[in-house]
Amino acid sequence: MFSLIRLKDLTMKLHCNKCNKVLTKDLYPVKKLNEYTETSEEIDEEGFPDWTNNVVELFAGTYLATKKYTRVFDYVSEEGFTWIGHRLQFYKEPATFCVSIADTLDVPKFKEGWGCCDYHDTDLVCSCGSIVGTMNYDCWIDFKRTDFYQTKTHFENS
Repeated sequence: MFSLIRLKDLTMKLHCNKCNKVLTKDLYPVKKLNEYTETSEEIDEEGFPDWTNNVVELFAGTYLATKKYTRVFDYVSEEGFTWIGHRLQFYKEPATFCVSIADTLDVPKFKEGWGCCDYHDTDLVCSCGSIVGTMNYDCWIDFKRTDFYQTKTHFENS
């Protein structure tokens, strides 16, 4: 016997681990982000498009699960042609559920000083006081999203 699975049966909402508050709209998982390049229809004097823009997006109603990883930054100091210093920095990033801003519920009103014109790398705090994720919505960010921490949130069927 075949049973048809409806999309509604696959969708889930993200909840806070501490108080079980619903944090998102209905979501279903995706395996990768949608990436493409926008190009201007206007041509500059050298025959190239006037501008290009790399767009990274997560469609509304979806989420992407990421694994924890370590980011490495290699800082090299140079003075003229002379190398004068070198330093590595390591940042441990937690496992997250990436969710579009459109699917995040109860986003606080923007406060000046938390980013250029919207939140950047700012904690999202649940009404119970638990830090459940990070908001990244600023104008210069290609991929506007909320990164919910997998250790602070869980999914339940809608």
